Amino acid sequence: MLPTFGGGGFVFGALTLGRPGAHVTAAVGPPFLFAGGRSATGDAIVVVSGSVRVARSVALLSENWVFPTGRVNGQLPMVNGVALRLLGDRAAVDVGLVRIAGASVPAPWLNFTWNFGQR
Repeated sequence: MLPTFGGGGFVFGALTLGRPGAHVTAAVGPPFLFAGGRSATGDAIVVVSGSVRVARSVALLSENWVFPTGRVNGQLPMVNGVALRLLGDRAAVDVGLVRIAGASVPAPWLNFTWNFGQR
Protein backbone atom coordinates (compact mmCIF):
# COMPACT_ATOMS: atom_id res chain seq x y z
CA MET A 1 0.00 0.00 0.00
CA LEU A 2 1.30 3.46 -0.94
CA PRO A 3 1.62 6.09 1.80
CA THR A 4 -0.93 8.90 1.87
CA PHE A 5 0.59 12.25 1.04
CA GLY A 6 -0.81 15.49 2.36
CA GLY A 7 0.11 18.96 3.36
CA GLY A 8 -0.87 21.89 5.43
CA GLY A 9 -0.35 25.53 6.09
CA PHE A 10 -1.90 28.65 7.53
CA VAL A 11 -4.47 31.10 6.19
CA PHE A 12 -3.70 34.48 7.74
CA GLY A 13 -5.04 37.99 7.56
CA ALA A 14 -2.31 40.45 8.48
CA LEU A 15 -1.89 44.15 9.22
CA THR A 16 1.52 45.84 9.11
CA LEU A 17 2.22 49.30 10.52
CA GLY A 18 5.45 51.25 10.16
CA ARG A 19 8.02 51.85 7.50
CA PRO A 20 10.65 49.62 5.82
CA GLY A 21 13.22 50.30 8.56
CA ALA A 22 10.88 49.68 11.52
CA HIS A 23 7.55 47.90 11.44
CA VAL A 24 5.15 45.71 13.43
CA THR A 25 2.81 43.08 11.98
CA ALA A 26 -0.19 41.40 13.61
CA ALA A 27 -1.73 38.37 11.91
CA VAL A 28 -4.51 35.94 12.80
CA GLY A 29 -5.84 32.84 11.12
CA PRO A 30 -6.39 29.08 11.32
CA PRO A 31 -3.99 26.29 10.39
CA PHE A 32 -5.18 23.63 7.95
CA LEU A 33 -4.21 20.06 7.08
CA PHE A 34 -5.18 17.76 4.24
CA ALA A 35 -4.35 14.14 3.43
CA GLY A 36 -6.09 11.18 1.83
CA GLY A 37 -9.10 13.19 0.64
CA ARG A 38 -9.73 14.66 4.09
CA SER A 39 -9.10 18.16 5.37
CA ALA A 40 -9.33 19.94 8.69
CA THR A 41 -8.75 23.40 10.13
CA GLY A 42 -7.60 24.19 13.63
CA ASP A 43 -8.30 27.00 16.05
CA ALA A 44 -6.98 30.47 15.23
CA ILE A 45 -3.36 31.38 15.84
CA VAL A 46 -2.25 34.96 16.57
CA VAL A 47 1.18 36.16 15.43
CA VAL A 48 2.81 39.48 16.40
CA SER A 49 6.17 40.27 14.86
CA GLY A 50 8.42 43.24 14.33
CA SER A 51 11.66 44.36 12.78
CA VAL A 52 13.96 47.33 13.42
CA ARG A 53 16.89 48.09 11.13
CA VAL A 54 19.87 49.11 13.28
CA ALA A 55 22.40 49.50 10.43
CA ARG A 56 22.34 49.45 6.62
CA SER A 57 22.67 45.66 6.52
CA VAL A 58 21.51 44.59 10.03
CA ALA A 59 18.04 44.35 11.60
CA LEU A 60 16.68 42.98 14.88
CA LEU A 61 13.59 40.73 14.69
CA SER A 62 10.99 39.41 17.06
CA GLU A 63 8.26 36.89 16.19
CA ASN A 64 5.68 35.65 18.69
CA TRP A 65 3.04 32.98 18.03
CA VAL A 66 0.15 32.63 20.50
CA PHE A 67 -2.39 29.79 20.49
CA PRO A 68 -5.30 31.53 22.30
CA THR A 69 -7.70 28.60 22.60
CA GLY A 70 -5.23 26.23 24.25
CA ARG A 71 -3.99 26.07 27.81
CA VAL A 72 -0.92 24.30 29.22
CA ASN A 73 -0.70 24.36 33.01
CA GLY A 74 -3.11 27.30 33.01
CA GLN A 75 -1.01 29.37 30.59
CA LEU A 76 -1.40 30.21 26.90
CA PRO A 77 0.88 28.14 24.69
CA MET A 78 3.22 30.35 22.69
CA VAL A 79 6.42 30.38 20.68
CA ASN A 80 8.71 33.43 21.01
CA GLY A 81 11.69 34.17 18.80
CA VAL A 82 14.39 36.81 18.51
CA ALA A 83 16.92 37.04 15.70
CA LEU A 84 19.54 39.13 14.00
CA ARG A 85 18.91 39.63 10.25
CA LEU A 86 21.94 40.15 8.04
CA LEU A 87 20.82 41.86 4.81
CA GLY A 88 22.53 41.73 1.43
CA ASP A 89 21.45 43.14 -1.93
CA ARG A 90 19.33 40.08 -2.78
CA ALA A 91 19.67 37.77 0.22
CA ALA A 92 19.07 37.81 3.96
CA VAL A 93 20.09 35.45 6.75
CA ASP A 94 18.33 35.31 10.13
CA VAL A 95 20.22 33.89 13.12
CA GLY A 96 18.53 33.70 16.51
CA LEU A 97 16.75 31.69 19.17
CA VAL A 98 13.20 30.36 19.52
CA ARG A 99 11.64 29.63 22.92
CA ILE A 100 8.76 27.21 23.05
CA ALA A 101 6.60 27.50 26.18
CA GLY A 102 7.54 24.77 28.63
CA ALA A 103 10.94 24.04 27.06
CA SER A 104 13.96 24.57 29.26
CA VAL A 105 16.37 25.42 26.42
CA PRO A 106 15.68 27.64 23.38
CA ALA A 107 16.08 26.19 19.89
CA PRO A 108 18.24 27.77 17.18
CA TRP A 109 16.59 29.89 14.49
CA LEU A 110 18.34 29.90 11.11
CA ASN A 111 16.63 31.21 8.00
CA PHE A 112 17.85 32.10 4.51
CA THR A 113 15.87 34.27 2.06
CA TRP A 114 16.66 35.00 -1.59
CA ASN A 115 14.91 37.77 -3.50
CA PHE A 116 14.27 36.73 -7.13
CA GLY A 117 12.67 40.11 -7.99
CA GLN A 118 14.24 43.21 -9.40
CA ARG A 119 16.83 45.08 -7.42
